[in-house]
Amino acid sequence: MKNARKGRVIVLMLILSLLVLPFVTRQPVKTSRAMTTVTDVTQLDAGVAVFGEGTEEKESHYVTIGWKGTAAYYSLYQIMGDKSEEKPLGVIAPEPVETPAPTATPTATPKATEKPAATPTATPAASATPTGSPAVSATPTVAPTATEKPTSSGLYNFVVNINGLEPGLSLNFKIYESDSAGKKINSNETGVLVEGVKTTPAKLDAPKLIKIYQNINDSDFSFRPDAFSEGFQIRAETIKGKKLYVKNLDSAAVSGSAAARFSLKPCYPGKIVCVKVRGFVKIGNGTKKYGEWSDTVEYGYAKKIKLSGKKDSIKISGIKVEGASKKEIYVSTKKNKGYKFAKKIGAKTTSTKISKFGKKYVQSKKTYYVRIYYYYKVGKKTKKSPVYDQDMVFVKPAISYIKVE
Repeated sequence: MKNARKGRVIVLMLILSLLVLPFVTRQPVKTSRAMTTVTDVTQLDAGVAVFGEGTEEKESHYVTIGWKGTAAYYSLYQIMGDKSEEKPLGVIAPEPVETPAPTATPTATPKATEKPAATPTATPAASATPTGSPAVSATPTVAPTATEKPTSSGLYNFVVNINGLEPGLSLNFKIYESDSAGKKINSNETGVLVEGVKTTPAKLDAPKLIKIYQNINDSDFSFRPDAFSEGFQIRAETIKGKKLYVKNLDSAAVSGSAAARFSLKPCYPGKIVCVKVRGFVKIGNGTKKYGEWSDTVEYGYAKKIKLSGKKDSIKISGIKVEGASKKEIYVSTKKNKGYKFAKKIGAKTTSTKISKFGKKYVQSKKTYYVRIYYYYKVGKKTKKSPVYDQDMVFVKPAISYIKVE
């Protein structure tokens, strides 16, 4: 009886296994291939450079990204529009590994690092696409640079430049393991997403001078910020480009402002001062990458002019402004109007006398107001400073002496 029961149990187990087996074998088969191993993806650089050759040579914006991986080739795609379209940019390959020559003591010589199994038996070229210097076009191109040898862990370093870009963009990319022709090795792979790769900011408008406070050596400026930049840099320099002042402004300080304001103190009197602004973004480990400088706003006035009047002339001294190419003097008998041209002096002249303005002559026992305008050259263009020096003087009468014996 016991043997009969054991026999029935065995038969039942066989029947159950036959019923269950088909359902087990119908389950989806998961690929045994591991997903692409890509680590340490980061943006390394952003800027403007010249790309192309000959007549195709052109300046354009670029970004540089890098990563570590175990594959022999990777394909880089740019994610377009609403992220539904992926546009292939090129194939990236690491530098071939050189096998060290044996020495007299091979036991002390470390073995050559072997390539990962995915590496083709043929030595890959440094880049499958593009060849030579990539031409700049409306479509971004990639220019892979030589990478380092794999580390002891079997990881290769990959670095790629993408050029032909516009300023002020935040770009998204995907990295796929591929063959040398750019075909994805694993069609089920979703790729490694690289988001927020930034080009440098677009050029801003020149700042505007609001007011100069000569008595406290201070000034107010404004500029129009953009929404893309993470901060802004202000720079004041001489007409020859020598740095006078540099300051960074955080974007939070000007957030939502149609016109951001900043002050410049000191104002650097005695010089033609050029003020400009640019935006910056932060990449990688927080490194700042700056956009193009704006055009400059310039101004200039003397440290202190001195006036004295006697008989029928006005003497002016201290007319010294570094960077000025010429100066023009105007005189009036009223403070805010009626100014007439009196004299033009050269860049090196710092003192002069005025006896006539317009069709009028300077007379004693009268008060006169003097304005001095400064001119300077930016490239081939001569410009007039929006700031001028102004002061007043009373012309004293001549004193006659009578000799008494």
